[in-house]
Amino acid sequence: MPQDPVASLVQALGSGAVEVVDLTQPLNERTPVIQLPEQFAQTPAVKRHEISRYDERGPAWAWYWLEIGEHTGTHFDAPIHWISGRESKDVSQVPPRHLIGPAVVIDRSAESSENPDYLLTADDVRAFEDEHGPLPEGGWLLLRTGWDARAGGRRNVPGRARWQSALARFRRRVRPLDCRGESSRGRRGGDRRHRRG
Repeated sequence: MPQDPVASLVQALGSGAVEVVDLTQPLNERTPVIQLPEQFAQTPAVKRHEISRYDERGPAWAWYWLEIGEHTGTHFDAPIHWISGRESKDVSQVPPRHLIGPAVVIDRSAESSENPDYLLTADDVRAFEDEHGPLPEGGWLLLRTGWDARAGGRRNVPGRARWQSALARFRRRVRPLDCRGESSRGRRGGDRRHRRG
């Protein structure tokens, strides 16, 4: 009789055979957020408001409420976020099976350090596949830019390594992946109208 897959996963996690990597970053008032061109509405910076701190408002606890834009810090964009998916799923409707999968990391931290506006292209991904084999179907493609070192830094940081717009089309049509991720803020690049000069 085959072993229960949940029991197998628990055993693999306990033994270290399966590694879960936490890619989140702590939020604070200095967390960098995307800045759009001036004609568009901006997302606010993180603000933490104290409710009580072991005082007459709450003698045995400290707690806060947060003011935050949904495109701040570690997050994922639901399909409905973009106009191309406006009739699609919101966060609550994305199946959990799409939130876990095999991941491939393309490390471009050195290139991003030299060029803060570095763009990962479809040709870069093809070259990676030539060296390492094909990306996993239904998996995740992660771009390491080194921007995680800037977490908790200045709110507005010039430049941002990112995806070339053409790579999104490549990812949809040539290599069907469930997710892409990057260690920097905001949207993919390749469209000068959305870049700060």
